[in-house]
Amino acid sequence: MAVSMVAVAGTASADHVPISSSPTISETPDPTWMTNGRVWAIVRHGDYVYVGGNFTRVRQTSSGTGSFAATDLARFDATTGVADKSWTPDVTGSDPNITQVYSLAAAGGKIWVGGKFDAVDGLPRRNLAAFDLSGNLDTMWRSKTSTPVRSLALSCDKATVFAGGAFRTASGNDGVFFPRESLARFDATTGQLHPWHIPQGIVSNGEVAVDMAVTCGRITVPYQGPNYNRSFRLGDRVTGTMAWEIRSRREAQTVAMLG
Repeated sequence: MAVSMVAVAGTASADHVPISSSPTISETPDPTWMTNGRVWAIVRHGDYVYVGGNFTRVRQTSSGTGSFAATDLARFDATTGVADKSWTPDVTGSDPNITQVYSLAAAGGKIWVGGKFDAVDGLPRRNLAAFDLSGNLDTMWRSKTSTPVRSLALSCDKATVFAGGAFRTASGNDGVFFPRESLARFDATTGQLHPWHIPQGIVSNGEVAVDMAVTCGRITVPYQGPNYNRSFRLGDRVTGTMAWEIRSRREAQTVAMLG
């Protein structure tokens, strides 16, 4: 699968980045633990690195030494790389081969999980869930989307969570679905569906919002499908009007904002 990149420049200059202060990266991998399957998402929060994907165990060595069960979610000590046996919330679905955690976000002592799943620890959760840092499911946060979530991002004030995918509807805690074409915004505390939305008709069926870069004024998204990359306005707006649209020759699979 080809990968392309869209660079978006902000007001800050690259000359202001203290390149000389960057640490030296060793070419020798650290002896960290690993999973027995695919990892799609990694996020650092506090003293731990959280990973999500499609796996059933984490292990100390490739031969399986020191392994324990962990279904699609796990965390590792950020300093030592040792897996945490006490943090193993189980993400499940009707078919474990296609049940996935595609995306993670973290802030304020909470971890949000997005992917393709039906339940977490036996309680119903559809493609979205939230946990505290002990791995306990947030029973109040019950947002959901009609189809899998491929990307997550927090607003600049960390008060709302954006979810992206190919879905056409989403709901908050009340379970009432409203039209949301590929992007939905939720209250980070209550799970309530935010009124912000992009206008209907911009994103066609089948396009997948695979990543997001969020500033206080914009959300920029690369889409799988027809290879469009779009930037939508935020601020206090309810309608996320499109600021620009660029079509790349191949799919862009990740995006970052500079400045």
